[in-house]
Amino acid sequence: MSFKAALATGMQEIWDDPRGFYDKAQAFQDVFHNICDPIRKLNEETAQKKKIKKKDRKARRKESDGVKFLIKNGTARVKGLSCSSNSSYVEIPSFIRKKGERYRVTKVGNDAFDNESSISAVSIDEGIEEIGAGAFYLCCNLQEVYLPDSLEYIGSGAFSSCSKLRGVYIPPNARIHPNAFNGSNTVLRGYGRYLKDYAKKRGLPIIRDEYGSPQVQAYTACHVCDTLAITPARQPNL
Repeated sequence: MSFKAALATGMQEIWDDPRGFYDKAQAFQDVFHNICDPIRKLNEETAQKKKIKKKDRKARRKESDGVKFLIKNGTARVKGLSCSSNSSYVEIPSFIRKKGERYRVTKVGNDAFDNESSISAVSIDEGIEEIGAGAFYLCCNLQEVYLPDSLEYIGSGAFSSCSKLRGVYIPPNARIHPNAFNGSNTVLRGYGRYLKDYAKKRGLPIIRDEYGSPQVQAYTACHVCDTLAITPARQPNL
């Protein structure tokens, strides 16, 4: 039977018995809904769950660290703050996971947080080895920084112009670039030889503080007063 003939036959049946045709169409619609409605409902629930999970992942990233990373040669370095982060506290982990792989974080990259006025406190986990040049340059509201004992180098201008930065404990094995703290009114404390080298390179006289510990009164290139105290305590009260 050709298509035209089938169409003519169907139209004739509708004309002869419109009520019967309506009942058949209604029955077919009911069967269709019985099959498709659960599938549609399942798809909607799945989409809603995915949406909730995506929001949860974004919230967890925002609450945990809000930090972006660059992976290169099997290790990761800190690249900066994520776009969604507005947290005043930044924690830099020593390991991250991406696509199921685990990467060791070794460095805070150059200029990673420069001019980030929202940051007031930073904690860097054990395992980080280097803070790059200008990493926290001009973080005008940065007040507290915790540096791990694994740290080996603080780059040029890493904490320059951090005018509110309080005392900073310098790990014993951390080399300090002569310009690392330029323009920051802060107190550096520690007992490692690199802290003494830092004072020597800047030609700073050593005096004694009220507790008898060696102390260096320093003036940066920006003529902001720095006090560098070299004390035997590992983590002094600042």
